[in-house]
Amino acid sequence: MPSIESAAAGTVAIAVPLAGDMGRRYGAVAGDRNPVHTTPLLARLFGVKCCFMQGLGLRNAVVAALARHGLPLGQLEIRFAYPAYLGQTLQLRAAGGSFELLDEAQQLVAFGTAR
Repeated sequence: MPSIESAAAGTVAIAVPLAGDMGRRYGAVAGDRNPVHTTPLLARLFGVKCCFMQGLGLRNAVVAALARHGLPLGQLEIRFAYPAYLGQTLQLRAAGGSFELLDEAQQLVAFGTAR
């Protein structure tokens, strides 16, 4: 369950867009062309509702969002809780060295610490 309130003092909220083709584009660079990340029909055949972002690609998106806002990045720990489906904008909430990544349905996708 999310625990960082977006309206709380000291909380930074950052939009993290995941384009519909981001899994395919990241897969072409990283070599991870698993169909659950690149092909909607095959993702459904594997039992997921649509393509979702690769873990390292999502980690990179979190790092980029934190860096754009000048938040610390000397050490990053991230845990994945739920697939980050493509074609939506996630919300990264950061406060006191901790962060949470939520999808458009407010489902906790990932969480961790950045110091």
